Amino acid sequence: MHIGSCTATRAHIEDTDSNAALVYIDPLDPDSDEDVPVVVTRRQLIRLAVVSTEVGARFQREAVDHDGMAWMLAPRTLFDGRDAIDASLEQHHCIRALVLHGLGLGLDARPVDIDGLMADKAPRKRSRRTQGTPSKRTAGPRAVYGKRYAPTR
Repeated sequence: MHIGSCTATRAHIEDTDSNAALVYIDPLDPDSDEDVPVVVTRRQLIRLAVVSTEVGARFQREAVDHDGMAWMLAPRTLFDGRDAIDASLEQHHCIRALVLHGLGLGLDARPVDIDGLMADKAPRKRSRRTQGTPSKRTAGPRAVYGKRYAPTR
């Protein structure tokens, strides 16, 4: 018996050309002695839940014609060929998935592209305290920080 996206996931996996790389484990079947135990921390489990929630929310929000569970189980370039279930346990892969889906950047991306987005720094706003104070470029460090400023080298 299959409920919800489990049937769609099985159909998607069976229709792929590289069946050897994908193994379908029906989450509604009873546990088996052949099931491989996976030890995860609570933080890792929460990362997996966050990515799963974001994928589902994005697919619903954008009416993506793709099964969210199939996305989670398929190998992705974003995760260096791993699936999201395993990869999102790691912090950097979790963040990559959240950026990809939070910004709606497609269903897969090169890791270097997502990492590049995360490396860009937003412009810093000047605080009210420093507004009107000359910038470091024009006045030098002593004008900005006072006499106590001693550059570290």
